[in-house]
Amino acid sequence: MNSAVMGKCWSDAITVAEKATSELKKVLLDSEIISFDKELPLFLRSYTAGSVFTRTAWLGVDGFQKEKKHHEANELLTLLLSQQTYLPHYRGKWFERLIVNAKHLKMSTDKVQDIIRSALTDQFVHHAHKFSFSARLLKLKNDEEKAAKLKEKKHKNRRKKAKLDDETEGEDENVIADHSAFKESNADDKLLVFLRCKVPEKYIEGEKMFL
Repeated sequence: MNSAVMGKCWSDAITVAEKATSELKKVLLDSEIISFDKELPLFLRSYTAGSVFTRTAWLGVDGFQKEKKHHEANELLTLLLSQQTYLPHYRGKWFERLIVNAKHLKMSTDKVQDIIRSALTDQFVHHAHKFSFSARLLKLKNDEEKAAKLKEKKHKNRRKKAKLDDETEGEDENVIADHSAFKESNADDKLLVFLRCKVPEKYIEGEKMFL
């Protein structure tokens, strides 16, 4: 596996990772193995078959991502995060990669925030990772608030424009009416036309119009 990763033979790395994942699933289903391995100290547990399979599967995540198979990478990461027996000190890295892939998979903001909250409450995630996740969660919330304010502003501008258009249409109707009255008046008289506009408590005096 290491030679495949170092040589950037990602297809080979994926093949090895898939075999390791298959074996890891079998181990996770064996309650006796899990119970025995959990009793081991962490430094000894890292040499068990389950830890070897977990580490190999983790290396395969890079292969999936290099091949732009982000969905498969996230499925593998989800499997690794579903257990806390093997390589628990890697969980911060797994969460981090899961969040990064969420952008490629165009996950909703709510779903990404749920992943971050899960990482923040995970007892095995290092404080440095939690600090990074907290900053990311805060940024997502701020971006969400800015987007909501911008949407509200655009909505208000549309309503304001619609209202202005209605007022302008009413003014045009008044101008047409006044112009009709002007045409029907005595052509020998010089008239001063006042165009009424829908401005509160005000009138706009128009220009003098002559025959």
